[in-house]
Amino acid sequence: MFASEKERKFFYDWYFRAHLDENFDADRQFFYYYAIFDHLTKSHGQEQKEELTKQGLQITGGERGLVKYFLHSVLYTGSDADLFKTYNPLATLKSGKQMRLIEKLQTKQLAVPTKIFELPPFEVISALFMEIYDVRCNLFHGEADLSDFENNKLIDEANIVLKGFFDRLFGSNLLNGKK
Repeated sequence: MFASEKERKFFYDWYFRAHLDENFDADRQFFYYYAIFDHLTKSHGQEQKEELTKQGLQITGGERGLVKYFLHSVLYTGSDADLFKTYNPLATLKSGKQMRLIEKLQTKQLAVPTKIFELPPFEVISALFMEIYDVRCNLFHGEADLSDFENNKLIDEANIVLKGFFDRLFGSNLLNGKK
């Protein structure tokens, strides 16, 4: 997952810092979470690129394609997939009555499964993370007005999704001593 012990410690520190910002600074929390997610996405894609090339395959779609490839690998087919069988961030959002991301998916006419302990289909998960990617784009490229209520709700919800993702991925890896 990480290239070195130093890198692992660096990103785990960011993961824990994001937890500290949970109730105070959602924008900063999002930056921590998304920086980690971005690093993992890109390093995973780089690690797999050689193997895919040998098979005559490639990751298409730029950064969005990398995100989808990473999600599919981690959540559905990789060695950590068992950690995510009961991961349903949409149920978590709905139970907390946080619905902005869910509403965005529904406008795309995606059925939003809310069984609490069931990983939604890849189509739904990838669409959810593409919405989070759009939040990232709006923040990182300066298009988002951080004083806007709608933007702040999306940031809060993105943090919930990313936190759940990392809690499973890092929590298990911390316990099992994986890099």
